[in-house]
Amino acid sequence: MKKIYQLIFLLLIGLPTLAQIRQQQPQTPSLKVNGLSLDYFGPKEYIIGGTTLTGTKYLDKEVIIKLSKLNVGDVVTLPGDATANAIKNLWVQGLFDDVQIFVTKLVDDTVYFDIEVVERPRLTSFEIIGVSKSQKTDLNEKLADKAGKTIINDNLYNSTKTIINKYLLDKGYFFTKIDFKSKPDANQENSVILQVLVDKGQRVKVHEINFTGNKEFKTAKLRKYLKKTKQQAFYKVFGSGKFNKEKYEEDKLKLVAKMQEKGYRDAAILKDSIYQYNKKSIGIKLAVYEGPKYYFGNITWVGNAKYTT
Repeated sequence: MKKIYQLIFLLLIGLPTLAQIRQQQPQTPSLKVNGLSLDYFGPKEYIIGGTTLTGTKYLDKEVIIKLSKLNVGDVVTLPGDATANAIKNLWVQGLFDDVQIFVTKLVDDTVYFDIEVVERPRLTSFEIIGVSKSQKTDLNEKLADKAGKTIINDNLYNSTKTIINKYLLDKGYFFTKIDFKSKPDANQENSVILQVLVDKGQRVKVHEINFTGNKEFKTAKLRKYLKKTKQQAFYKVFGSGKFNKEKYEEDKLKLVAKMQEKGYRDAAILKDSIYQYNKKSIGIKLAVYEGPKYYFGNITWVGNAKYTT
């Protein structure tokens, strides 16, 4: 009997492909459910008499039903958008692999729904492949808050990529590629171990460092102020010029400090950008503001009784 209701419901409304249900066209403009006529071309209002939820093991059923907005006592129009919107509301939560809604009963002007869901698996742990042992330890610490409770969805993939990319970027790996595979956790139901496949690529070198906005300071002088961030040069046999973002951030502070020491107390870096020069190197561009040069004016002394001014 439930399958009959499923077919009738799908004939009445077109569920979006996001819910993994194909839209079907009604064979006739009028259908019968428990002796009650539903006119496809003449929508009718119904009061929701009850909504049940099946398929959940870990999620709060009452919360999910509230998210669907198919609450008892609400008035819905059938055929209409209420059920399609309910599926969209649940789908965007990123909690399910499948969402379907069925009409289980129609009594006069009252309708009863059942929401069937398939929960997405939960993350047990990460298995990071392609990095050194120490890097793996560091990354597992950074990702520790996600393991054991996070649902496998796009948000998890994106946040994991962001954390790993930032970590390796600070180490000088600019062109990291990350892929994911999952395998079931034999020790826990509906849980998976997420394999993170990391291709770090090569550590990049700094091919060039350029400045804009500098008038009093020569570009060569500003480059020297960047003690730990050096551009490549043919005569640097031992100086590899490999980029380290942490050291680069320190160098920017020291650059401004050096300019201020020379009397340009308002000196600042307005903006900087790092761009790909080729497959193995990057370029750095810094826009600086020098401002006016300050000089000492008159110096007065107060309280010197023993020593003359």
